[in-house]
Amino acid sequence: MNSNYKKYIAVIFLLTALVSGCANDAKETPEPPVVVQVKTGLVQTGTVDQTVTATGQTSVQKLFQINSPLTGVIVKMKYFNGDVINKGDVICLIRTKESQAAITGAELLLQNAVTQQQKNEAELALNSARKNSNEVKIIAPFTGILTKKMKNEGEVVAEGDQIGALINDASIIFIANVPASSISKIKRGETVYLKFASQDGKEFSGTVKRIEPTVNADQTIPVQIEFNGMHKIFEDALFGEASILTGRLPNQLIVPVKAVLHDDENNTNSVFLINPDSIAYSVNVNVVQRGDSTVAVSSPQLKKGMAVIVEGSYGLPDSTKVNAIPSGVQVSK
Repeated sequence: MNSNYKKYIAVIFLLTALVSGCANDAKETPEPPVVVQVKTGLVQTGTVDQTVTATGQTSVQKLFQINSPLTGVIVKMKYFNGDVINKGDVICLIRTKESQAAITGAELLLQNAVTQQQKNEAELALNSARKNSNEVKIIAPFTGILTKKMKNEGEVVAEGDQIGALINDASIIFIANVPASSISKIKRGETVYLKFASQDGKEFSGTVKRIEPTVNADQTIPVQIEFNGMHKIFEDALFGEASILTGRLPNQLIVPVKAVLHDDENNTNSVFLINPDSIAYSVNVNVVQRGDSTVAVSSPQLKKGMAVIVEGSYGLPDSTKVNAIPSGVQVSK
Protein backbone atom coordinates (compact mmCIF):
# COMPACT_ATOMS: atom_id res chain seq x y z
CA MET A 1 0.00 0.00 0.00
CA ASN A 2 1.61 3.25 -1.07
CA SER A 3 1.80 6.32 1.16
CA ASN A 4 -0.77 8.34 -0.79
CA TYR A 5 -3.36 5.61 -0.44
CA LYS A 6 -2.73 5.43 3.30
CA LYS A 7 -3.22 9.20 3.58
CA TYR A 8 -6.46 8.92 1.64
CA ILE A 9 -7.80 6.21 3.97
CA ALA A 10 -6.83 8.24 7.03
CA VAL A 11 -8.66 11.30 5.76
CA ILE A 12 -11.82 9.23 5.15
CA PHE A 13 -11.71 7.82 8.70
CA LEU A 14 -11.18 11.30 10.11
CA LEU A 15 -14.15 12.76 8.21
CA THR A 16 -16.35 9.83 9.23
CA ALA A 17 -15.46 10.34 12.86
CA LEU A 18 -16.19 14.05 12.65
CA VAL A 19 -19.58 13.51 11.01
CA SER A 20 -20.49 10.80 13.54
CA GLY A 21 -19.47 13.05 16.42
CA CYS A 22 -21.54 15.94 15.13
CA ALA A 23 -24.56 13.65 14.73
CA ASN A 24 -24.19 12.37 18.29
CA ASP A 25 -23.86 15.92 19.57
CA ALA A 26 -27.07 16.86 17.71
CA LYS A 27 -28.92 13.93 19.23
CA GLU A 28 -27.71 14.68 22.73
CA THR A 29 -28.58 18.42 22.66
CA PRO A 30 -31.93 18.75 24.50
CA GLU A 31 -34.69 20.91 23.02
CA PRO A 32 -35.52 24.04 25.03
CA PRO A 33 -38.66 23.60 27.19
CA VAL A 34 -41.92 25.18 26.01
CA VAL A 35 -42.78 28.23 28.12
CA VAL A 36 -46.46 29.22 28.38
CA GLN A 37 -47.29 32.84 29.00
CA VAL A 38 -49.93 33.35 31.73
CA LYS A 39 -51.41 36.19 33.73
CA THR A 40 -51.67 36.10 37.50
CA GLY A 41 -53.61 37.61 40.36
CA LEU A 42 -53.01 37.50 44.10
CA VAL A 43 -54.64 35.59 46.92
CA GLN A 44 -56.22 38.15 49.23
CA THR A 45 -57.95 37.93 52.60
CA GLY A 46 -61.09 39.70 53.76
CA THR A 47 -64.65 39.47 54.97
CA VAL A 48 -67.06 37.70 52.66
CA ASP A 49 -70.83 38.09 52.49
CA GLN A 50 -72.77 34.84 52.70
CA THR A 51 -75.70 35.04 50.33
CA VAL A 52 -78.53 32.98 48.91
CA THR A 53 -79.17 33.80 45.25
CA ALA A 54 -82.58 33.46 43.63
CA THR A 55 -84.36 34.70 40.53
CA GLY A 56 -87.77 36.32 40.56
CA GLN A 57 -89.77 39.30 39.36
CA THR A 58 -91.36 42.52 40.52
CA SER A 59 -94.99 42.54 41.59
CA VAL A 60 -97.23 45.58 42.05
CA GLN A 61 -99.77 45.02 44.80
CA LYS A 62 -101.75 48.21 44.09
CA LEU A 63 -102.20 49.15 40.43
CA PHE A 64 -104.88 51.14 38.59
CA GLN A 65 -105.31 50.34 34.91
CA ILE A 66 -106.17 53.50 33.00
CA ASN A 67 -108.60 52.41 30.26
CA SER A 68 -110.84 54.55 28.08
CA PRO A 69 -114.52 54.26 29.11
CA LEU A 70 -115.70 55.38 25.66
CA THR A 71 -114.72 55.91 22.05
CA GLY A 72 -113.39 59.42 21.55
CA VAL A 73 -110.37 61.70 21.60
CA ILE A 74 -107.95 62.45 24.43
CA VAL A 75 -108.17 66.24 24.67
CA LYS A 76 -106.06 66.67 27.79
CA MET A 77 -103.21 64.61 29.21
CA LYS A 78 -100.17 66.42 30.57
CA TYR A 79 -98.44 63.52 32.33
CA PHE A 80 -95.60 61.26 31.15
CA ASN A 81 -94.13 57.97 32.37
CA GLY A 82 -92.53 58.41 35.78
CA ASP A 83 -94.61 61.46 36.73
CA VAL A 84 -96.25 61.50 40.16
CA ILE A 85 -100.02 61.98 40.00
CA ASN A 86 -101.75 62.94 43.24
CA LYS A 87 -104.99 61.38 44.42
CA GLY A 88 -107.95 63.28 42.95
CA ASP A 89 -106.02 64.82 40.04
CA VAL A 90 -107.36 64.47 36.48
CA ILE A 91 -105.17 61.95 34.67
CA CYS A 92 -106.76 62.66 31.30
CA LEU A 93 -109.87 64.15 29.68
CA ILE A 94 -111.64 62.20 26.92
CA ARG A 95 -114.24 63.74 24.59
CA THR A 96 -116.80 61.60 22.76
CA LYS A 97 -116.35 61.23 19.03
CA GLU A 98 -119.75 62.89 18.40
CA SER A 99 -118.84 65.95 20.47
CA GLN A 100 -115.42 66.14 18.81
CA ALA A 101 -117.07 65.96 15.37
CA ALA A 102 -119.44 68.85 16.26
CA ILE A 103 -116.57 71.03 17.49
CA THR A 104 -114.40 70.20 14.46
CA GLY A 105 -117.30 71.03 12.10
CA ALA A 106 -117.95 74.40 13.80
CA GLU A 107 -114.23 75.25 13.64
CA LEU A 108 -114.23 74.55 9.89
CA LEU A 109 -117.29 76.79 9.42
CA LEU A 110 -115.49 79.60 11.26
CA GLN A 111 -112.35 79.15 9.17
CA ASN A 112 -114.35 79.29 5.91
CA ALA A 113 -116.65 82.17 6.91
CA VAL A 114 -116.46 85.15 4.55
CA THR A 115 -119.10 87.60 5.75
CA GLN A 116 -119.52 88.92 9.27
CA GLN A 117 -122.86 87.16 9.56
CA GLN A 118 -121.26 83.84 8.63
CA LYS A 119 -118.58 84.39 11.25
CA ASN A 120 -121.16 85.21 13.91
CA GLU A 121 -123.17 82.10 13.11
CA ALA A 122 -120.04 79.92 13.12
CA GLU A 123 -118.92 81.32 16.48
CA LEU A 124 -122.35 80.63 17.97
CA ALA A 125 -122.20 77.05 16.63
CA LEU A 126 -118.66 76.56 18.04
CA ASN A 127 -119.59 77.91 21.47
CA SER A 128 -122.67 75.69 21.53
CA ALA A 129 -120.63 72.61 20.51
CA ARG A 130 -118.07 73.28 23.24
CA LYS A 131 -120.72 73.98 25.87
CA ASN A 132 -122.63 70.82 25.09
CA SER A 133 -119.50 68.69 24.63
CA ASN A 134 -119.69 65.32 26.33
CA GLU A 135 -116.38 64.74 28.14
CA VAL A 136 -115.22 62.21 30.71
CA LYS A 137 -112.53 62.83 33.32
CA ILE A 138 -110.37 59.93 34.55
CA ILE A 139 -109.45 60.71 38.16
CA ALA A 140 -106.46 59.25 40.06
CA PRO A 141 -107.87 57.01 42.84
CA PHE A 142 -104.61 57.25 44.80
CA THR A 143 -101.25 59.00 44.62
CA GLY A 144 -98.96 57.03 42.35
CA ILE A 145 -96.51 56.88 39.45
CA LEU A 146 -97.68 56.87 35.82
CA THR A 147 -96.27 53.96 33.83
CA LYS A 148 -96.90 52.06 30.58
CA LYS A 149 -98.34 55.13 28.90
CA MET A 150 -99.84 53.99 25.57
CA LYS A 151 -101.74 57.06 24.35
CA ASN A 152 -101.02 60.78 24.08
CA GLU A 153 -103.05 63.95 23.97
CA GLY A 154 -104.89 64.30 20.66
CA GLU A 155 -105.05 60.57 19.93
CA VAL A 156 -108.25 58.69 19.17
CA VAL A 157 -109.15 55.88 21.58
CA ALA A 158 -111.74 53.14 21.41
CA GLU A 159 -113.77 51.99 24.37
CA GLY A 160 -111.60 49.80 26.58
CA ASP A 161 -108.27 50.93 25.08
CA GLN A 162 -105.38 51.01 27.58
CA ILE A 163 -104.06 54.51 28.13
CA GLY A 164 -101.56 53.69 30.88
CA ALA A 165 -101.32 52.49 34.45
CA LEU A 166 -100.96 54.13 37.85
CA ILE A 167 -98.73 52.37 40.36
CA ASN A 168 -98.69 52.94 44.09
CA ASP A 169 -94.92 52.98 44.63
CA ALA A 170 -95.28 51.77 48.21
CA SER A 171 -96.84 48.56 46.91
CA ILE A 172 -93.95 47.55 44.60
CA ILE A 173 -92.19 44.39 45.81
CA PHE A 174 -89.87 41.74 44.39
CA ILE A 175 -90.82 38.08 44.73
CA ALA A 176 -87.74 35.84 44.81
CA ASN A 177 -88.19 32.11 44.23
CA VAL A 178 -85.75 30.66 46.76
CA PRO A 179 -84.79 26.96 46.60
CA ALA A 180 -86.53 25.11 49.43
CA SER A 181 -83.15 23.68 50.51
CA SER A 182 -81.90 27.21 51.30
CA ILE A 183 -85.02 28.69 52.92
CA SER A 184 -83.86 27.89 56.48
CA LYS A 185 -80.98 30.35 56.05
CA ILE A 186 -83.32 33.29 55.41
CA LYS A 187 -85.06 35.47 57.99
CA ARG A 188 -87.31 38.52 57.89
CA GLY A 189 -85.45 41.82 57.89
CA GLU A 190 -82.34 40.55 56.10
CA THR A 191 -80.70 42.80 53.51
CA VAL A 192 -81.15 41.96 49.82
CA TYR A 193 -79.32 43.21 46.72
CA LEU A 194 -81.34 43.23 43.50
CA LYS A 195 -80.18 43.39 39.88
CA PHE A 196 -82.15 43.59 36.63
CA ALA A 197 -80.71 42.95 33.16
CA SER A 198 -82.72 45.85 31.76
CA GLN A 199 -81.16 48.28 34.27
CA ASP A 200 -77.55 48.08 32.96
CA GLY A 201 -76.19 46.33 36.04
CA LYS A 202 -77.52 48.92 38.50
CA GLU A 203 -77.92 47.47 41.99
CA PHE A 204 -80.99 48.07 44.15
CA SER A 205 -81.30 47.30 47.85
CA GLY A 206 -84.21 45.71 49.64
CA THR A 207 -85.31 43.89 52.77
CA VAL A 208 -86.93 40.49 53.28
CA LYS A 209 -90.55 41.30 54.14
CA ARG A 210 -92.27 37.89 54.19
CA ILE A 211 -91.54 34.23 53.52
CA GLU A 212 -94.64 32.69 51.97
CA PRO A 213 -95.87 29.32 53.34
CA THR A 214 -96.42 27.83 49.88
CA VAL A 215 -94.03 25.72 47.78
CA ASN A 216 -93.92 26.09 43.99
CA ALA A 217 -93.92 23.13 41.62
CA ASP A 218 -90.15 23.59 41.06
CA GLN A 219 -89.48 23.23 44.80
CA THR A 220 -88.91 26.94 45.40
CA ILE A 221 -90.56 29.12 48.03
CA PRO A 222 -91.66 32.70 47.25
CA VAL A 223 -89.95 35.33 49.40
CA GLN A 224 -91.36 38.87 49.33
CA ILE A 225 -88.75 41.63 49.25
CA GLU A 226 -89.57 45.31 49.61
CA PHE A 227 -87.37 47.98 48.05
CA ASN A 228 -85.43 50.35 50.30
CA GLY A 229 -85.74 54.12 49.84
CA MET A 230 -86.83 55.80 46.63
CA HIS A 231 -84.74 53.63 44.29
CA LYS A 232 -87.37 51.28 42.88
CA ILE A 233 -88.45 49.63 39.68
CA PHE A 234 -91.74 51.10 38.46
CA GLU A 235 -92.68 48.11 36.34
CA ASP A 236 -94.72 45.00 36.97
CA ALA A 237 -93.40 41.46 36.24
CA LEU A 238 -89.82 42.59 35.55
CA PHE A 239 -87.40 39.66 35.90
CA GLY A 240 -84.28 40.02 38.05
CA GLU A 241 -81.94 38.34 40.53
CA ALA A 242 -81.83 38.69 44.30
CA SER A 243 -78.79 38.10 46.53
CA ILE A 244 -80.07 37.69 50.08
CA LEU A 245 -77.42 38.45 52.71
CA THR A 246 -77.52 35.73 55.39
CA GLY A 247 -74.21 36.33 57.20
CA ARG A 248 -70.58 37.46 57.00
CA LEU A 249 -67.40 35.38 57.18
CA PRO A 250 -64.21 37.17 58.33
CA ASN A 251 -60.60 36.31 57.37
CA GLN A 252 -61.42 34.39 54.21
CA LEU A 253 -59.00 33.59 51.36
CA ILE A 254 -60.24 35.38 48.24
CA VAL A 255 -59.12 34.79 44.64
CA PRO A 256 -60.28 36.29 41.32
CA VAL A 257 -63.22 34.40 39.85
CA LYS A 258 -61.16 33.61 36.72
CA ALA A 259 -58.64 31.71 38.83
CA VAL A 260 -61.07 28.95 39.84
CA LEU A 261 -61.38 25.98 37.45
CA HIS A 262 -64.31 23.58 37.81
CA ASP A 263 -64.04 19.90 36.87
CA ASP A 264 -67.54 18.82 35.86
CA GLU A 265 -66.63 15.14 35.77
CA ASN A 266 -65.38 15.01 39.37
CA ASN A 267 -67.29 18.05 40.64
CA THR A 268 -64.12 19.58 42.05
CA ASN A 269 -62.54 23.04 41.95
CA SER A 270 -58.90 23.98 41.62
CA VAL A 271 -56.48 26.85 41.07
CA PHE A 272 -53.03 26.97 39.52
CA LEU A 273 -50.09 28.22 41.60
CA ILE A 274 -46.50 28.87 40.46
CA ASN A 275 -43.41 27.62 42.33
CA PRO A 276 -40.10 29.55 42.58
CA ASP A 277 -38.82 27.79 39.41
CA SER A 278 -41.80 29.21 37.42
CA ILE A 279 -43.46 25.80 37.24
CA ALA A 280 -47.28 25.81 37.38
CA TYR A 281 -49.04 23.26 39.55
CA SER A 282 -52.68 22.61 40.38
CA VAL A 283 -54.17 22.76 43.88
CA ASN A 284 -57.70 21.63 44.81
CA VAL A 285 -59.81 24.19 46.68
CA ASN A 286 -63.21 24.26 48.35
CA VAL A 287 -65.51 27.09 47.25
CA VAL A 288 -66.91 28.91 50.29
CA GLN A 289 -68.85 31.69 48.53
CA ARG A 290 -68.99 32.95 44.96
CA GLY A 291 -69.27 36.62 44.06
CA ASP A 292 -69.44 38.53 40.79
CA SER A 293 -65.68 39.03 40.46
CA THR A 294 -64.13 37.07 43.35
CA VAL A 295 -64.49 33.70 45.03
CA ALA A 296 -63.83 32.83 48.67
CA VAL A 297 -62.01 29.51 48.84
CA SER A 298 -60.31 27.30 51.39
CA SER A 299 -57.19 25.13 51.02
CA PRO A 300 -54.25 24.36 53.35
CA GLN A 301 -51.90 25.07 50.43
CA LEU A 302 -53.07 28.64 49.89
CA LYS A 303 -51.74 31.71 51.68
CA LYS A 304 -52.29 35.43 51.35
CA GLY A 305 -50.04 37.02 48.72
CA MET A 306 -49.58 33.90 46.60
CA ALA A 307 -49.87 34.31 42.84
CA VAL A 308 -52.66 32.38 41.13
CA ILE A 309 -53.07 32.06 37.38
CA VAL A 310 -56.12 33.95 36.07
CA GLU A 311 -55.47 33.69 32.32
CA GLY A 312 -53.89 30.76 30.48
CA SER A 313 -54.70 28.02 33.00
CA TYR A 314 -57.49 26.35 31.01
CA GLY A 315 -56.12 23.03 29.68
CA LEU A 316 -52.68 23.74 31.18
CA PRO A 317 -50.85 20.52 32.15
CA ASP A 318 -49.33 20.24 35.62
CA SER A 319 -45.60 21.05 35.89
CA THR A 320 -45.60 23.37 32.87
CA LYS A 321 -42.96 26.09 32.68
CA VAL A 322 -44.69 29.47 32.59
CA ASN A 323 -43.87 33.12 32.10
CA ALA A 324 -46.04 34.90 34.65
CA ILE A 325 -47.28 38.44 34.05
CA PRO A 326 -49.41 40.21 36.69
CA SER A 327 -52.97 40.74 35.52
CA GLY A 328 -53.51 44.23 34.18
CA VAL A 329 -49.93 44.61 32.88
CA GLN A 330 -49.77 45.22 29.15
CA VAL A 331 -47.50 42.88 27.19
CA SER A 332 -45.19 44.62 24.72
CA LYS A 333 -45.23 43.25 21.20
